[in-house]
Amino acid sequence: MRRIDAAELQGAKRAVLAKLPVLLPTLHREGARVVQVRRAHANGDVQPGRFCPAVRRSALVQLFLPGESATPSLTGNPAFYVARTRSGWVIWFAPH
Repeated sequence: MRRIDAAELQGAKRAVLAKLPVLLPTLHREGARVVQVRRAHANGDVQPGRFCPAVRRSALVQLFLPGESATPSLTGNPAFYVARTRSGWVIWFAPH
């Protein structure tokens, strides 16, 4: 994995949107939109239980699912860590 630069953030966004049927198979995904995409922070963002150096080379993509707006905020507003590898984008963690 390599560090994601600002120009690649749109690629991270597209990767998450393309995988929504796999990532969120039981949720209402119609009308899903990205509300934030940015480089992940090594401090301050919800991370895996163990230290993971990949955070510094990842993007954090947060979604809003209008069809899930009546459910708890974490269901209606999922987020995903995305990293760029030689073979493409990898969605590797969903903070809860």
